[in-house]
Amino acid sequence: MQIAVIAAVVASIASVVDAWGSLGHSVTGTIAQKYLNSNAVKMVSNLVESKYAGSLAGDTANWADTNGRTLIKESAEWHYVDMMAAVPKSCGYVQSDCVGRTCIIAAITDQTKILLDAKCAKSTATTQAVQFLAHFLGDITQPLHNCNRDRGGNDAKLTYNGQQSNFHKIHDTNIPVSYATENGLSGTDAAGLAKLVDSKYASKMNSYTSATFIDLQSVDSANNLLGAIAMASDANALDCNKNAFWGLYDQNPNQDFSGAYYDATKDFLIEQIAKGGYRSAAWMNAIANACAGTTPEPSPTKTTVTSAKTTTTTNSKSTSSTKTKTTTSSTKAAAKCAHSECVAGAKLTSTCSVCAGLVSKQDSYCTATSWDDICVDLAVQVCGIQC
Repeated sequence: MQIAVIAAVVASIASVVDAWGSLGHSVTGTIAQKYLNSNAVKMVSNLVESKYAGSLAGDTANWADTNGRTLIKESAEWHYVDMMAAVPKSCGYVQSDCVGRTCIIAAITDQTKILLDAKCAKSTATTQAVQFLAHFLGDITQPLHNCNRDRGGNDAKLTYNGQQSNFHKIHDTNIPVSYATENGLSGTDAAGLAKLVDSKYASKMNSYTSATFIDLQSVDSANNLLGAIAMASDANALDCNKNAFWGLYDQNPNQDFSGAYYDATKDFLIEQIAKGGYRSAAWMNAIANACAGTTPEPSPTKTTVTSAKTTTTTNSKSTSSTKTKTTTSSTKAAAKCAHSECVAGAKLTSTCSVCAGLVSKQDSYCTATSWDDICVDLAVQVCGIQC
């Protein structure tokens, strides 16, 4: 009897913790990788497992779901915090919502401490820490990972697109996938969705990553970082929004949630994915700067190039919006490629240079459709070239 009860509890926990699903986490990781500063690029490249190509993009942010829970059994409870306030009537965090070190707020605090205490030196613990954080900093922006009602919505059964599902799952997976397909993308195109989300929300990045949320120093009396608490509280507030989430659920729990509910909620949810990406980058930057013993280095910021149709990413240290400087390796590669990796233009083939191949692994758009400014930025990040 005891074995059966324990098995049921474990199954219950496991069903709660898959925030965003693989698509959403890959999007947050891809956005985060784009906005890492030079210290963080080095840290991530050194610590992340080689199979993830030294990047937060791709499947890195899914490691905590696919491998982490197997390696560290107790980590199943690190993906969420059971805020006990009665949503949607009341929201908010109190210390008793996080018992011991078994909630996402404590997990972010503890994994950050592992990296800082080791000064980001490579070890099994620090590799796991950076990969856990790549996941948890996305998880914490999912509103249903920050409330206790119906086990974060897992027990709230419903219909989505004619199929039986639950309130938690549709926000993890169904709504992000529907949003991708609505915008002409496949439900597995994380790079394409990341590009779309970034283009829509980058102008708000500074507010998403203010000192309220990116604070690696201030703690409460339970020794949990206030920045992590702020991120959880920010997401939890949406659980009390009468125009989304539980407010709309309670109005008609028998509806097909792929219709009017999807239309009303999708932008709230996609914005949370964007927050996860930007905050992951800012948090990693802060850790890497502390480990390097340097003053905070500005992350790449969005600036508008007046001659362009869309905003393009340039490093805040740059003195010109044009990209003309290339390294010796990039100049040599240009002889084989249609143009330099530092110049936006026609698509490059993934075999024309080592750098083009690395960029293609991160964003196949660059070698399938067009080598745009995002591809140039990826070349800087993953190839180590200066443009």
